[in-house]
Amino acid sequence: MDFESIFQSINIFSLMAFIVTLGIVIYEIKRLKDQKKMQSVPVIPQLDQTVSTEPKTIHATPLKMPHKIGFLQSARFHSLLLPLLIIMLLVFGVITFWTGNKEKTASEESNGGSVTVQEVRSAGIRLFDRSFTEIDKKDWNNLKPGSTIVIGVASIADGSIDRARIRVNETVWTTEHITLQFEKKYQVFYKEYTIPEGVKSLKIDAQLHTAQDGWLGT
Repeated sequence: MDFESIFQSINIFSLMAFIVTLGIVIYEIKRLKDQKKMQSVPVIPQLDQTVSTEPKTIHATPLKMPHKIGFLQSARFHSLLLPLLIIMLLVFGVITFWTGNKEKTASEESNGGSVTVQEVRSAGIRLFDRSFTEIDKKDWNNLKPGSTIVIGVASIADGSIDRARIRVNETVWTTEHITLQFEKKYQVFYKEYTIPEGVKSLKIDAQLHTAQDGWLGT
C-alpha cells in the first residue's frame, strides 16, 4: 500500500469518526439542557381546598428503596463524557484537515510540477539534456520548470541546409529564433532552452533553411 492510499484511508476514517463524535456531542448537550430545565421547574403540590367533616383514614404505604443508578447512567459520568467527546472532536477534526491538506499537496506536486510537451508541429524534433544525452519521448512529459534542455531539429540529407530556427510557445518568427549551432553526432541544429517557472506545456515549432529555397515548410 502506497502513502497516498494510507492518507486516503486515514482521512476517510477520521472524517467518519468526526461526524459520529459530533452527533454524540450534540446529543449530550441537548440532554444536559433538558436535564437542567427539568431541575429548574419547581414542583407545586395540589392542595384540596374542600373541608370534610368525615374522619380521615390513614393508609400506610411501605417506603420503596430508591433504585440504584449505575455509573454509566449517572450525571457525573455524562459531565465527564462531554469534555472527552469535545477533545475527540478536535483531534479527529485536526487529523481530517491535516490528511486532506497532505493529499492536496501531494497531488499538486505530482501533477503541477511537470511540463507537458503538448504540441510538436515539426518533424525531426529531438530533446536533449545539457550533456547532449537524448531525452526519450516517453520522458518528455516529466520535464520540470527551471530545467534547461537542448531542443534540436534534425537536418536532412541535403548539403544546402545552412541554418534552422526554433521557437517555443510563440506564434511569430523572429531573428532570435535562428540558430547556426549544429551537432554532428546527431545531425541536428539546436538551441538551449530554460523552461520558465509556471509553464505547464511546451509548443515547439522548427524549420530548416536553404540558400536556394529559403525557410522550408512555410
